[in-house]
Amino acid sequence: MIAANENGLDSREVQPVKTYQKTPADDKLENKRLATITAQMALAGHVVHKLETGFLVSRWGQTRVCPDLACLIGFARRVGASHD
Repeated sequence: MIAANENGLDSREVQPVKTYQKTPADDKLENKRLATITAQMALAGHVVHKLETGFLVSRWGQTRVCPDLACLIGFARRVGASHD
């Protein structure tokens, strides 16, 4: 058994693991961010398609797969579609 000290560390001087749960507000914020990035990409001439795992961006017959929203945001900044 591992005892906890008053400073929050256990007897091995390791911080206990914290569990974070996504809330509906987190999903709403993520959906809003996705809608914003998709609209900005559309204004720049790119089409964004939602895949099972990530996004497919296309323009001028060329495509790029972004595995998550962070990658999509980074790509939008790189091509000048996002001003955030």
